[in-house]
Amino acid sequence: MPLVNLIAAQREVRRAKERAARAWFFAFVGLSGLSLVGAGGLTLQVESARSNVRNLQKKAEDLAPYQSKLEDLDKMIAAMKPKLDTLGKARLDTQRWLRILDHISLVVPPNTWLTSVKSQNPGDPKQPVQVQWTGMSQDQNLVGEFMLRLQQSTDLGGIELKFTDMKRTPAGMGLEFRIDCVVPGTEEMPEKSGSKKSSDTNKEAA
Repeated sequence: MPLVNLIAAQREVRRAKERAARAWFFAFVGLSGLSLVGAGGLTLQVESARSNVRNLQKKAEDLAPYQSKLEDLDKMIAAMKPKLDTLGKARLDTQRWLRILDHISLVVPPNTWLTSVKSQNPGDPKQPVQVQWTGMSQDQNLVGEFMLRLQQSTDLGGIELKFTDMKRTPAGMGLEFRIDCVVPGTEEMPEKSGSKKSSDTNKEAA
């Protein structure tokens, strides 16, 4: 009996080893399969990424001529900016003088008329344009009223009566007067440091 039990025990041990070997084998096969699947997935992702890179490079090459044209347009705009600024300033100046003349046409008192209008740029460009209004009136009070009406214009400043003088005219005696003023906004404004740096950068780029 002891011999039979020993043989049975040995067989059971052998069967256990065989089961363990089969289990390890199937586990190895399963892990190998998973590794192959994972490697295949990574390979597909790498190829997809490479394809995307190639597509992006192709698009970049296609867009290169447009980028060059945009850079040329930027240079043209930078070169035209001083001219555009000059045109813009001229337009603003024209509108300002139209407003002034329109205001004058509405505020000249009765029995008062202008004989000359002079404007001059001062020697200092940081000072506004000066204007002289010379005219005739029949009464000193009318001249004062004209000055008050001139002050209502936001385009005129520094209004000052320079002189009044009785003068003989073909229509008889009249009161000659001269009123001086300035036109705010016509002086050169100090350039901001940021704008100067931007202008210098544009010049270097050109």
